[in-house]
Amino acid sequence: MATVLWAAAIIVPVSLLAARVVEWVGSESLAFSFLALIVQTFAFHAGLVAGGMLLIAFALRRWRLGLVLLASVLVTVGPLGLRVAQRAPVRATDDDSTLTVLSCNLLYGTADAEPLLAWITEIDPDVIMFQEYADPWPGIVARNLQDRYPHVWQEPGGAHGQATLSRMPFVDVVPDIWERVWKVPSPRVGIRHEGKRVDITNVHVYPPMRFVLLQAQLDQIQRVADDAFERLGGMSGEPRADGVLYVGDFNAPWNSNHLRPLARVGLWEAHARVGTDRGVTWGPPDGLLSYAPGIRIDNAVYGGELKPVWSVVGPDAGSDHRPIAVGFRWRDDD
Repeated sequence: MATVLWAAAIIVPVSLLAARVVEWVGSESLAFSFLALIVQTFAFHAGLVAGGMLLIAFALRRWRLGLVLLASVLVTVGPLGLRVAQRAPVRATDDDSTLTVLSCNLLYGTADAEPLLAWITEIDPDVIMFQEYADPWPGIVARNLQDRYPHVWQEPGGAHGQATLSRMPFVDVVPDIWERVWKVPSPRVGIRHEGKRVDITNVHVYPPMRFVLLQAQLDQIQRVADDAFERLGGMSGEPRADGVLYVGDFNAPWNSNHLRPLARVGLWEAHARVGTDRGVTWGPPDGLLSYAPGIRIDNAVYGGELKPVWSVVGPDAGSDHRPIAVGFRWRDDD
């Protein structure tokens, strides 16, 4: 028993350190990149297991082993405890100075309209983004949402379908910032909020289920980073937008090496800044694994003069993803 506990106590911190080395140094190996992604995605889960082992170690009076396991718990679960302790619970509020954005992956269009439409009414967002936008959702949008959101860009298409709905007129629309390199588009719309321009991109990157998709995911994220760098001024230092938002299904958590290119160009994730919980958006809907803690792979990434003021996760709407909503304001509104 002690040998197993020591092995676990050593594996957790060593794996986390190795994942960070892959992130800092970079790697041409897709296998190393994938392993680092797995470690960073499930670090919290590993911390919970280490916590259970910590109790066993203390019960066996293995104090040094317990201290090593405690260190593993602190670096994996500890940050969530600090977030909960330091931040007051947030509540979604809407006013004229708040730009509210809502996003949901509809699971090939099979999401249940009733709970999702009810939550949309409750949140009352300014902009809505759907991924995996397919029948019957174009009809649902036309019947239930288009009166409130008259400005619509949509391209239905199963796993590749996207839609962006807005109360405000589009300044312009780019149907795909990836220039049709991949089947799933990533449309960008420009709007004006309080006289300032916001470029909002609907993101749905490939899941890292095979190495070919893993490489596509890495390339897509780099394209997003390049787009943000260009929209925020690039080498010229002359921004084309006052703020940028990249919202949707990233198929990776913010703290992973795969999304680090976004941080390198000055972007951040809203829930990581203002959320008071883990903000879980995905997990198996049934079976034994449905009882395990989920992960957050739907993100609201922002940059420029925008700042998040709240971030919430919505109800189960019959998709394998839960919807997210985030409120943003301008920094100079303080």
